Amino acid sequence: MTEVSATARGFSRVTARAGKNPDWLAWGVLAGLWILLVDQLWLEWATNADYSYGFVVPLLALYLFSLRWQSWQPAASPSVAPLPRGGWFFLGFLAICLFPVRLVQVAQPEWRFVSWAMAVIVVGITLGLLWHRGGKHWALHFAFPVAFVFTAVPWPTLIEVPLTQSLMRADTAFGVFLFNWAGIPALQLGNLMQVGRETVGVSEACSGIRSLQVTWMSAWFLGELHRFRFSRRLLLVGCGIAIALLCNLGRTCLLAWISFSQGAASMEKWHDSVGLAVLALSLGSLWALSTALSPARIGEADTNPATAANRVALRPWPRQFLIALACWFLCVLLGAETWFRCHEIRRPASRHWGVDWPATAQGFKEIEIPSRTRSMLKYTEGRNASWAGDNGGIWTVFHFRWAPGRTSAALAQGHKPEICLPSIGCLLQREEGTEIYTAQSFALPFRHLLFDHGGHPLHVWWCLWDDAHEEGKKLDADTSRYRKILRAVLHGERNLGQQVLEIALSGADNSESARAEVQRMLSRLIILRQESNNGAESMRGK
Repeated sequence: MTEVSATARGFSRVTARAGKNPDWLAWGVLAGLWILLVDQLWLEWATNADYSYGFVVPLLALYLFSLRWQSWQPAASPSVAPLPRGGWFFLGFLAICLFPVRLVQVAQPEWRFVSWAMAVIVVGITLGLLWHRGGKHWALHFAFPVAFVFTAVPWPTLIEVPLTQSLMRADTAFGVFLFNWAGIPALQLGNLMQVGRETVGVSEACSGIRSLQVTWMSAWFLGELHRFRFSRRLLLVGCGIAIALLCNLGRTCLLAWISFSQGAASMEKWHDSVGLAVLALSLGSLWALSTALSPARIGEADTNPATAANRVALRPWPRQFLIALACWFLCVLLGAETWFRCHEIRRPASRHWGVDWPATAQGFKEIEIPSRTRSMLKYTEGRNASWAGDNGGIWTVFHFRWAPGRTSAALAQGHKPEICLPSIGCLLQREEGTEIYTAQSFALPFRHLLFDHGGHPLHVWWCLWDDAHEEGKKLDADTSRYRKILRAVLHGERNLGQQVLEIALSGADNSESARAEVQRMLSRLIILRQESNNGAESMRGK
């Protein structure tokens, strides 16, 4: 009884000292940083269906943090080392990085490196403050709930795109193998599966990347919920990946069977329902596996006994650092906003281009854009048509436009030939590089790609154009992503309207003749649009 009273009195003294630096200041600063991070990630969650699960990740992280919070008890006096001097220098470095990261975040919010940089900054500052508050063991105690947000940060494109393409090809190959093994003739054509008279395309949405990412996040969550040791968490994550891949293979084969037996219309009808059912099956199987691996189920002792993190006396929050961080945070937000607004006010109106569709051309026909594509791209204007060329080739043209807004650039990046064309059986042979074509005094940068479509060459040109480009502006072939980002930051460009023009030509003899033909076609297609003001009014995010 005397020991308990002494502990209570000691904790009261520590709490009194901590009261000099109120909790609301620390939690307010941390809340501001986390809101900035969630605002950055929200863009990808809202525009990319593969990451829509991200909306629940902050809530799950808060729940896990609350569970960890309930497991510690106050001690009579501090007994652990404070944050070392090197740690304070590191926190200062992270805080300074906020300003350049914020500038790039506003100018190019769709760049995934910015999301990772912002996540590292916010998580690093949070853990550093927790280290000062309760010591290294306390920071480690809360490390997983704080770092759990990384499961919702979009994967780098260099990893995600090749992985998606590999999953699409693997699904197609496995489905063809199963049908042939069952005595049903099937043939693989790129990412197309021909079963009987029906042809099924394995698109990006059917690759399984979405269920893989959701299962990846869920496996880490369940491992923390059960407080598994690290080796068991890795086992759960590995099994979750295997479950997601197997379930998606079953989904692909089931949809192909429905198309073979009932027709393509029935497959489209069941497409989304089967996808949701397979996702539910994956998560249910993962939950059952995590329950079976629980220490209580297999007769093991508690794997998380009380540690040094469970009994600590809290130090006062670092008041001076928090005040400086709060002031710097406001300066970062106001400085970035002022920088872009000053450039927007001075930016004059400029003219832009559009497409004059050759409705009288031989064989001209409109091609309906699938509803799934429309819901994914969310464009303001969009059109797709094909016609016969003068030299016997077939032209197919896509043109999409997005009005100025915060999501415009992210949505425009969603339609790329190397992502979309494999779903209709095209195989990428090589990329010819970036080429500049002139039409109506505009210098249009196109990526030139060569595909194989059913044994025949298909030349594709893809141009991404934003409202910062101007008529008559000279461009060179070096249109690297980093130059574009630097230009956007230095010129104060944000929330720009976007256009995508994709031109496909089949029947060209070689690359040189294809380039000559596309130059002639562009001189007919491109027309001037009416003036568009790129000033402050048009640049405000939607």
